[in-house]
Amino acid sequence: MRTYYYFKDRQGYFKLGYDREGKRVMLRTTDKRQAYRTSSEWLVKHMVSKWLVDYYYWTEEG
Repeated sequence: MRTYYYFKDRQGYFKLGYDREGKRVMLRTTDKRQAYRTSSEWLVKHMVSKWLVDYYYWTEEG
């Protein structure tokens, strides 16, 4: 079974979105089905940590 990593803070899960200029932004959602998930530990270490640099978050396995 594949392990997926979700990103969460006290207000809910993070999902991937885009602003009007086309830049990637992380938005919050309370629905786990809409949340951004990845199975790659490399993405967690190198990409997602940069996207969430201004947030206090933790990783949830599911």
